[in-house]
Amino acid sequence: MVPGFEAMNWIGFVGPAGMPREVLARLNEHMVRAIRSPEISKAMDDRGATVVASTPEEFSAIVAADLARWSKVIKESGITIQ
Repeated sequence: MVPGFEAMNWIGFVGPAGMPREVLARLNEHMVRAIRSPEISKAMDDRGATVVASTPEEFSAIVAADLARWSKVIKESGITIQ
């Protein structure tokens, strides 16, 4: 562990912009049910992953925070793609 350093990865599901709210809610409901199933939870746990089922709004906030954090790191460090 490095003091003051935090990095994590996540896996999420995304859809097209403007997806109807009711469709998004139904997809989220089914995805949450699936990833909380004993089989999926165990498979993820066996691989050292923690299953976190969130709302679309919570996931959007995570993505936005990561984009802001890592964009700053890239700009300040001068990282470029070769």
